[in-house]
Amino acid sequence: MRARAELRARWRSSLGLALVIGLAGGLVIGAAAGARRQDATFPLFRASENTAQLGIANSGIGFGFANVNFDYARHLPQVTDSAVFAFYIGFIKAPGGQILTPISDQNPIVSFAGPDGHFDTVLDKMLIIEGRAAHPDSIDDGVVSYIAAQNYHLKVGDTLQYSLPSFKDFEEGPSSLHLTGPRFSIHIVGVEAESYELPPGLGYPSIHLTPAFYRKYTSLSPSFPALLLKLKHDSDVPPVLDAIQKNGIEGGASASTRVQAFNEPQNATAVRRNIHIQAIALWLLALLAGVTSLLVVGQAIVRQSYVESDDNPALRALGMTSGQVFVTALTRVALVGVVGGVLAAAVAIAVSPLTPIGLPRLIDPRPGLSFDVAALAIGALAVFGATIGVGVLAEVRTAMRPGARATDESRQRPSRIANTLARSSFPPPSVAGVRMALETGHGRTSMPVRSTLFGAIIGIAALMTSFGFAGSLGHLLKTPRLVGWNWSGTIGDDFDGEDASQVIPILQSDSDVAEFTGGGGSTLQIRGVPINIFAQDQIKGRMAPIILEGHAPQAVDEIALGTRALRDVHAHVGDVVKIIVTKTPYEFRIVGRTVVPPITGSTGGDGAFMTFQALRRMQPTVAEDIYTFRFAEGVSPVAGRAKLKQQVGDLAVALSTDFGDAANLRRVINLPFVLAGLLALLSAATLIHILLTAVRRRARDLAILRTLGFVGSQVRAAVAWQATTLVLLALLVGIPLGIAAGRWSWTTFTNQLGYVPEPSVGLAPVLLTIPAALLLGNLIATLPARAAARTKPALVLRAE
Repeated sequence: MRARAELRARWRSSLGLALVIGLAGGLVIGAAAGARRQDATFPLFRASENTAQLGIANSGIGFGFANVNFDYARHLPQVTDSAVFAFYIGFIKAPGGQILTPISDQNPIVSFAGPDGHFDTVLDKMLIIEGRAAHPDSIDDGVVSYIAAQNYHLKVGDTLQYSLPSFKDFEEGPSSLHLTGPRFSIHIVGVEAESYELPPGLGYPSIHLTPAFYRKYTSLSPSFPALLLKLKHDSDVPPVLDAIQKNGIEGGASASTRVQAFNEPQNATAVRRNIHIQAIALWLLALLAGVTSLLVVGQAIVRQSYVESDDNPALRALGMTSGQVFVTALTRVALVGVVGGVLAAAVAIAVSPLTPIGLPRLIDPRPGLSFDVAALAIGALAVFGATIGVGVLAEVRTAMRPGARATDESRQRPSRIANTLARSSFPPPSVAGVRMALETGHGRTSMPVRSTLFGAIIGIAALMTSFGFAGSLGHLLKTPRLVGWNWSGTIGDDFDGEDASQVIPILQSDSDVAEFTGGGGSTLQIRGVPINIFAQDQIKGRMAPIILEGHAPQAVDEIALGTRALRDVHAHVGDVVKIIVTKTPYEFRIVGRTVVPPITGSTGGDGAFMTFQALRRMQPTVAEDIYTFRFAEGVSPVAGRAKLKQQVGDLAVALSTDFGDAANLRRVINLPFVLAGLLALLSAATLIHILLTAVRRRARDLAILRTLGFVGSQVRAAVAWQATTLVLLALLVGIPLGIAAGRWSWTTFTNQLGYVPEPSVGLAPVLLTIPAALLLGNLIATLPARAAARTKPALVLRAE
């Protein structure tokens, strides 16, 4: 009965508290559910498109790779479905005049078509993300992959001018200038996405044509027959390839023939790894939001419990035991927790369309609202449990310790800051406002000052943590050294021995190059885990890799592993590991923890570094085809690369601008600011609650001030000074606390990924936060100040 009476009397404050809890809890649940959705979208996409794990291309007209017996391949026991298709060498003129052809290194693109509609519609079913699917009976309909659309600025409605070579043209060497094959137009009717085309995809950006196109043009122009194989499991790819290599090559296998195959699970692993980096960022933001919300909302619950405990002495005097008072108060808190949990689930559902982010958002087969039952149920229960937990702690203090309030009152001391302002002849409204912010008060006018300040400090600290994380992320994406690039660039390609022998003299004689190394890459098994190896020997100068712990490998039995690689193989710096190559074991001592740049397929933390001599000891035939170089001081990287490019010709010369997996963090760079905005909203709601509660609790004090001569403007000024004092103290403590928390959170994040942990907090966000917080605090104080200015002294004092 007492609980119902209190709810009727205080339903507005209880509802306000439930709304704050729902907003904060919904933010946390939404971020956690978004992280789960981020990781789950790509597997769901693969399942919805009925992904084929293996694609095999036959040379047909002789391109140096094996012709596979498709009938043998499709009847292997691991195969559950298959689809035949072909790809075409078409010279394509885009609307802007650009010529697109798979023979060009600059514009690799390929056209696909199947004979019966099984390809692209049943197996590897396209996800149309814009426009529509091509009509199977339309010869001139085409659908482009979204990578092709991005790379070549193609869109729905564009028309592509095709020129196909004849068989005679192809024998003579196809050229876009002299073709005697078919010429026609293809209208782009849609943009699609398929698993094997996703970055970092190994396939070409593609244009998908129709069965009608296949039937008309396959006999008129050379094409490459190809086969998709749907396997029972992703792990079936190696045995299927082995079987085809041994028994499925027409004319018999030989050392000079190889199967031209696309391993979709291998590419899918790289895609999942990239997406998981973004999911980690979401989880970290969810954790930050959760801790902040618990602290801020917890203080609001404590403050509400403190305010509502005024009647406890009277209730005990009327015969209620401390236990009954405790249960009564806890019942009210429980109801607030229930409403807050339900609201949190509703908020999480409402914000769910904001996730997933980046690539998963593009390929999500179920966009829009998401109902993650597990996340919503666990999150709502967590919100309710946290509310009850904090409520128990608050009510134990107020209900189970009758003398606590009296003791607190006896210890109250006037604010030194307020006394200093009074002695310094500050205006009375400023002194009164500072006292309202910093002095607890007595009896029914008392306020929990410490919890109020704590909540404001946590709000500012959370904002600064978000800004610090965002600044560090921006610094990472502008600093190649942090992802392992400890040099200016690389020369790397699948070049032959004659080309390689020319590279060293060129680098030796180039005055712009101060230092360089030479070596190669491979993939080796360490304790059963495949690790990408980057191996280099010093040739000129001294260029060591980035070492986070220990030292760089120097001997042929030393190796440095990335942070994630160390975790994967369950090893530490100083351990000895075995690498088995063709049944021969080699022992290596782990002498360092390193960051390997994205050169050999490594993504920073999952690679390893060793000397090239060490790699050659295990694999004598490995090619020396990667050279890293560092320009001399003062040399322009662009000019230096152009000069090198002229000397080495067709060999690939790249500057240190490839950020590998770290580049995917660009898609989450705005998340910290979104979180900062939501935390600012939560802090603003908390400040409103503080000021409204203070005005209501301090009605007697305000009435006395009005009686002593304060006019309405002075009362409003006093409330504004109260808000300003709270914000200033929160800034004073919250800014350094938030900077420290931001540095810690970024270091934890980068240590998980294996990059160099180098936090960077910009000065601009810190400087902008101070006036913004003060302005927001005073704007929030406007409504409570008006309410305070309307205080009727006679009515308030008569009630007292």
